[in-house]
Amino acid sequence: MRKPRRRYWGRAIEQARGPAKLPVKIARRVLAAPRERAAIWAGLKGIRGWTDQRWRLLTWLAVMDSGSAIIQHNLALAAVLRGRSGGAIGAARRRLVLAPGDVAGATLMLMVLESGWPGGDRSRRLTAQVRRLEIIAPGSPPALIERARLAYRMRKYDEAIVVFLRFPVTAMTDGVTTYAYLAAARADRLAVWVNHVRAHPDFPGRRGVLLFTLAGRSALKGRFDGAVRLYRAARRRGWKGLSNGPGNLFHSDEVIARAAAIAAAPPPPPPSTWWPRRRRRRLARASSGPPPVVVVAGDDRYLERFLPGLAGSLRQVAGDTPLHVHAMGALRPETTDLLRSAADAISHDRTAERFSRTYYTCGRFLAAPTILAAWRRDLVIVDLDSVFAAAPARLADQLADGDLGFVPNNHVVPWETVDACCLYLKATPSVVAEVRLIADLIAGRFAENRAEYYLDQGVLASVRHAARRRPAAPRWRPLTI
Repeated sequence: MRKPRRRYWGRAIEQARGPAKLPVKIARRVLAAPRERAAIWAGLKGIRGWTDQRWRLLTWLAVMDSGSAIIQHNLALAAVLRGRSGGAIGAARRRLVLAPGDVAGATLMLMVLESGWPGGDRSRRLTAQVRRLEIIAPGSPPALIERARLAYRMRKYDEAIVVFLRFPVTAMTDGVTTYAYLAAARADRLAVWVNHVRAHPDFPGRRGVLLFTLAGRSALKGRFDGAVRLYRAARRRGWKGLSNGPGNLFHSDEVIARAAAIAAAPPPPPPSTWWPRRRRRRLARASSGPPPVVVVAGDDRYLERFLPGLAGSLRQVAGDTPLHVHAMGALRPETTDLLRSAADAISHDRTAERFSRTYYTCGRFLAAPTILAAWRRDLVIVDLDSVFAAAPARLADQLADGDLGFVPNNHVVPWETVDACCLYLKATPSVVAEVRLIADLIAGRFAENRAEYYLDQGVLASVRHAARRRPAAPRWRPLTI
């Protein structure tokens, strides 16, 4: 029998690879045995971090073996990684139908709902799944943990900490102990939780859990620098309860030393920037009076989604207020046209596409020194998804005795005590130096590959706390928005 031509096999392999472009070795093996589950599982396990290929292989397996709860479980997880909430909830439901009495199925459904179920009935669904888990495994650690987490989400902090205290810390992961700390702090029962941790001296990670709890207590008592030292000690002890947050804080000595180094150094060169030609004269003209300049930042997708609403609301309440948009990453032509029609000035960071989502949250603060120097007038830095109900110039009335306005956040972890949703910057020398310091600390974390989510809020909280020990620092004042 004549062998197939090489060209035919090439086309077949490309069809087997599909739009997700599976690895050639996996495609060849699946072509050789298209209904052999072992071959597809071998290819699936050989993929590391390729969500598109993993999704395609799992979908293939689900069609071949629709009665496998394990396949549906992995399919739901792959859908979560790809951001497909509909596919994730469908696979999780099939998982529950195939194995209705399995605890793992109920916890999977809870994880899928927590990861971003867009429906308005999210709370009702979470409550129903927690009840299912309590029926399947009454009194078990998973059931108690999910009951406590549900109470925390519903802001029933007293109920949450009571449930957390019902079983030993040895049955908790670092993530669960984080929820327990948050519930205890919100319910004003932190001392009870500390004693609960100390009552179990022999379990791995106890020292890290205790250090994290003591760090939070120090922060709540106003001992910011002591909390920073305890958070770092908890990390050294291997505590991994919060991957985002503790690493974003700076000790006051570090902030003061960095501020002195920046003051002695020349100003950095401006980043890659371009301006609409018809707006250039307006940007170059100095202005010392109101209104302030509104500054927002975002990538192509966020600009398309949120910029029209923000710009429209700003025109309605304060048509004379300039809007500066800091774009990050690659832009499509239609997004560029949107920027030219909506913004008074545009700056563009073309390197942002190489960074993580943390960079996109911090981009506006990295560009703030250059923008403040270019406009030479007050700035109001806000989130891109904001909507203005009043003129931004009204915020200046709250800063009669201040230079830098921030929005306080009553939270039990220090990196969320300053909300990055709004920052008012007066065009004074002390604020210019402060903004350079904030940008430098953020850029340093990225240069060290240590940037974590909430980096912008952690740096703002650290710089604000250190300002009490720096005579030349601007006066930070809380804003009500």
